[in-house]
Amino acid sequence: MGGTLSPEKDFGSLYGEENRCPHCGALSRALPDDDLRWVCGVCGGPRVLAKVKIGADGVAELKAAAKAKRAWDGWRAASWLLGLGAAVALVTALVIGSASMLYGGGAVGAGVLMAIVAATFSRSARQAKARARGHVDRAWEHAIGRLLAKRKDTTAREIADELDVPEADVEAALTTLSGQGRTRIDVDNDAELRYRSDDLPAPSDDEEEIEQDAPKPQKRAKP
Repeated sequence: MGGTLSPEKDFGSLYGEENRCPHCGALSRALPDDDLRWVCGVCGGPRVLAKVKIGADGVAELKAAAKAKRAWDGWRAASWLLGLGAAVALVTALVIGSASMLYGGGAVGAGVLMAIVAATFSRSARQAKARARGHVDRAWEHAIGRLLAKRKDTTAREIADELDVPEADVEAALTTLSGQGRTRIDVDNDAELRYRSDDLPAPSDDEEEIEQDAPKPQKRAKP
């Protein structure tokens, strides 16, 4: 029928393509996350809240963050399981140690070995967590840079209010962009820092559509 909704056009126009998850392709709300700031309400992948599309580089950073998050979750679960096994082995050694030195010694050895492996897995989990956060930070830098390119002149507070992130995080990202030569820092008459990007072309809508490579929902087959 002519009135049938097309998920690829109607819902995207209604809710905004910037709300499409780059991981699962769903048009969904983002949920706050203590470690990754914002995640998809459907698949849990890291998201960036911005009224501009973050481009291919930003999407790549978010996908790398999702991959690091999966590794982080796996290493963390494995370390917890081995840590639990180590605790059980050591308690067992205390219980049976007085009755059998052989079995007690074996339980202690197994417990110590599992504890060492658990500590190694825990360190790997912390490293994966740091990688995930680093990728998310760089994705936000892409969003802030593209928003700045559209505005040409703004303050960290204005960007923080629009993206709903702490102003200190925006200032850190803008400082990074300034170090890369992608923005200039000026001081206005009120002694407030203003960030300018006069030399950066604003991303066009066509460019954003090309760069956004999030998966799209499949069309329904006509009966």
